[in-house]
Amino acid sequence: MSGSGAFIVADCCVNWRSLPELEVLINVSKGAGANAVKVQVFEEKDIADHPRADELRKLILTEEKLGEIRRFCDTINVPLGVTVTDTVAMEWAAPLAQYLKVRYADRYNEELIDVALETRKEVHLSCDHRYINDPATGEIVANPRVDLLYCIPEYPPTVPPDFPDFFCQKFAGFSSHYPDLMVPYIAWRVGARILEVHVKLPKYPPEWVPIDNAVSLSTRNLKTLREYTSGESAFKPATEVRR
Repeated sequence: MSGSGAFIVADCCVNWRSLPELEVLINVSKGAGANAVKVQVFEEKDIADHPRADELRKLILTEEKLGEIRRFCDTINVPLGVTVTDTVAMEWAAPLAQYLKVRYADRYNEELIDVALETRKEVHLSCDHRYINDPATGEIVANPRVDLLYCIPEYPPTVPPDFPDFFCQKFAGFSSHYPDLMVPYIAWRVGARILEVHVKLPKYPPEWVPIDNAVSLSTRNLKTLREYTSGESAFKPATEVRR
């Protein structure tokens, strides 16, 4: 994942209701300038307490459905990343992903991270500055196949981002939960090479609000973010410092 400008990952999260609608979101995101797209493989246990759990159950991806998504991504030539929350699901999901994502909630799940690394694929891991300074995570932080994404886990955050002074030396990118395109833009300006942003379509039926609406950019804003981050950032990319 190299080249000038930010590498933008459009996280389709759960802002869709059917595979055809997801394919539209993926296609529009690519057209807006995303370098890759990402989907989530989650389990029943991950959504049990969610207020919209009944809707989320319909979005649980099986191997067959993920295979269909991968084939569509290959057709339009956009890389597919997959967040996986379970080691068993990792076995069938990893072969269908071009890179893997470990969410902030699983940053200390050593078993899940180990299984992800065993696939030999690139791994994006959301964490914060405390994580990289924790002696217990030293091997993961130093692993050249792990790209660390700085993350403020609130949905959405209630405070402005506080990028640490060492940001561009330690983090490869930023995983944004802000519905404001200027926040990932600022992250890029201080050295983020990878920008992961939640995305949604510009318009949905009035009776339905996307589940991750509060943390998502519309694909129109995604296009603007692409335009803002198409040149060279102010700082050297973190991966060039770490590797």
